[in-house]
Amino acid sequence: MLFLESCNHKKNARIDWCELTDRYSENAADSLKLEALLFLRENMSDLKSEIPVFYQRDTREIVDIRLDTISTEASLIEIIKGNNLVFQTKLVPDSLLLTTSDISRTIDTVIADWQKNYWKMNIPKDVMLNTLLPYKVLHERPQDWRSYFSKYFTGYLPQIKPTRPYSKIALDGMIADSVVWRDSTHTLIPRSNQIQLTRQPGLDELRIIKSGDCNSMAVKSTYLYRSFGIPATVDFTSQYGGGNTGHATAVFWDDSARTFRPRHGDGEGFNPKYKLSKAFRLSFKKQNVWKDSILPVVKKSWQFELAHLKNNHWNDVTDEHVPTSDIPVKAAGVQFDYAYLCTYTDGKWVPVYWAKKQNNQFLFRKMGREILYQFALPDNKGYRLTGQIILLDSMGGIQQTIRPDRKKVKKLELKKINYGRLAWVKKGSPYTLKFLNELGNWETFAKQTASRDSSIIFNKVPGNTFYLLVKNDERPLERPFTYNKSLVWY
Repeated sequence: MLFLESCNHKKNARIDWCELTDRYSENAADSLKLEALLFLRENMSDLKSEIPVFYQRDTREIVDIRLDTISTEASLIEIIKGNNLVFQTKLVPDSLLLTTSDISRTIDTVIADWQKNYWKMNIPKDVMLNTLLPYKVLHERPQDWRSYFSKYFTGYLPQIKPTRPYSKIALDGMIADSVVWRDSTHTLIPRSNQIQLTRQPGLDELRIIKSGDCNSMAVKSTYLYRSFGIPATVDFTSQYGGGNTGHATAVFWDDSARTFRPRHGDGEGFNPKYKLSKAFRLSFKKQNVWKDSILPVVKKSWQFELAHLKNNHWNDVTDEHVPTSDIPVKAAGVQFDYAYLCTYTDGKWVPVYWAKKQNNQFLFRKMGREILYQFALPDNKGYRLTGQIILLDSMGGIQQTIRPDRKKVKKLELKKINYGRLAWVKKGSPYTLKFLNELGNWETFAKQTASRDSSIIFNKVPGNTFYLLVKNDERPLERPFTYNKSLVWY
């Protein structure tokens, strides 16, 4: 289903679960297919997809656009502008977007590939069901990407007769040779000004636009690997602990490690320089952390700040990527049942995880190390910073009090506002140096204009604390740092 069809057709599109159940129940040899059917039915029950709806600007009349007939972004833009169209999105349950044949084709194909085991991998059944069988990664519209990509593998897979499991590096290379380099339409170019029909693009949108962010690339890679018979899904962080950004990366089943691993090419994996705060793995199988653990505590979902956790299909996998530690925070006198930990990004503290109050404390589990956090509480504006700063060091040590030494002052000669390649101090630009005070606030120390490139000097600066060098005339991209003989970014 690679196009936007009329609403009437979609309303009539249904999955006949009884027909499929009867089909797979007739033969004992189909017991695994029946298990796969039940798995899909149970775990897709709460899934919805965002689809674009096009309509004429003046008459508001809905217009059907076959996205599978459009090959380029320029063509799509020409259609939209030439016909005076606008578009919006709507959420549609997956059960109204899929047919009986879609489900049966998926099950038959995946089970056959898993049993043939081209790669001589020991892929556990639960891994196959959760990260190879599903018809989509999670949030995007379901489309038949498996058939679309399988044409590149037809006649190729049956020729492969390994005597031992293929290494992950070898598999990466074969996929690149078989698909990516043979057809440039499968190479996504990162850029920020492309047209975007939905927040979570599926196959058609990716094929037309041929560019996207890290999430689009992770979804595309997941399609490729699953089409190749290799379990894959997406790991993501909403916000790094030491960088002004989040990230998503595809992860693939590594048979030798018996777990999932990201690729380590350009843009893949989590950059250690950015210091990972939390990482979550998309799971088609319901994990129900939201339903069973979070929602009963927060009670009203609109009050919960971590939008990416407001579904039942994720696992916390931070400790699979980086060393972690639990952070306890005393709850004495706190009237709230839950709280947040925040990291600093784009000039403000942003929540990255939550904890509920238990045994007179909040215990934030599996937090990434070498990160500066701030404790925050919910309020009617979303959350309220408490000024309680927490440094989780590289060995798991926790420092919950920052006391700047206003007597033991130092000289700071600074070159950059953060470690980014475009963050150099520029001659003639105004800067403000701030430090973290006893109340957990950024206190202004001094303002001055840089007299030369790559160097600005501040004298008699309070010691034993964290600092910010803010460039006053642009988006706040500064990062906290310490300065004890050498500069360390956080």
